[in-house]
Amino acid sequence: MRPQGEIRRALSEAAKALKAEQRNATWRDIAQRACVGLLVARRTVENMARAGELQAVGRVTVAHSSRPMVDYAPRGMACVQTPGLDGLMRAWSR
Repeated sequence: MRPQGEIRRALSEAAKALKAEQRNATWRDIAQRACVGLLVARRTVENMARAGELQAVGRVTVAHSSRPMVDYAPRGMACVQTPGLDGLMRAWSR
């Protein structure tokens, strides 16, 4: 198996650093922390998620996007987001 390239290694370290700060991150957050271009970061994060290095843990609404973005966390470090009271009440009424 080939070793990780510079970009993938930088994105992986950035995701771990963001998780150490007790938060999940979108691919834009990871790219900004790693100082990597947005186009290559988006594709690499998608590939990392497909390979199992990153795990999608939820969706978050951000100011710079009209649609919710996927929150990522390194595999094994993900904490499940618990639904709020509203989500709990909706699930309970079903």
